[in-house]
Amino acid sequence: MNIVPLVESHFYVLGISMDWINRYRLQNGVKYAVVVDEKLVAIGGVVPDVSRESVGLAWTFFTDEAGRSARLMRRIHAAVKAKIPEAKKQFVRIECLTMPRSMKHYSWLIYFGFIFEGVAEKFTGTEDRARFAWVGGGTSTR
Repeated sequence: MNIVPLVESHFYVLGISMDWINRYRLQNGVKYAVVVDEKLVAIGGVVPDVSRESVGLAWTFFTDEAGRSARLMRRIHAAVKAKIPEAKKQFVRIECLTMPRSMKHYSWLIYFGFIFEGVAEKFTGTEDRARFAWVGGGTSTR
């Protein structure tokens, strides 16, 4: 398993929409792709929140194959966990939104050191989202 720098073509391989591509490809932060046996299995990172200084937004996308394999997901999580200290140096707060009441997603975020902050009802206008956050050091200018 290798963690490699994220490039735009990784979004296309996973079938990610242009909205997501435009949201994440040009921003600073920590971005990566996870490759197993020369096959892309996940992309993700932490990018700056454009409206709040020193706050990062964590995001990930996985292949269907990765999502179906508990063993592969454990390997991906272990590899990605090594990138977390790099992100924590850049931000004083890192947030992640996920589907509410998803123990699979919750346990993943807790594994990375995030704390559950609550559920935002109708966050997208129609769907709820659970918010997790990590708060700590970083390089805030405030």
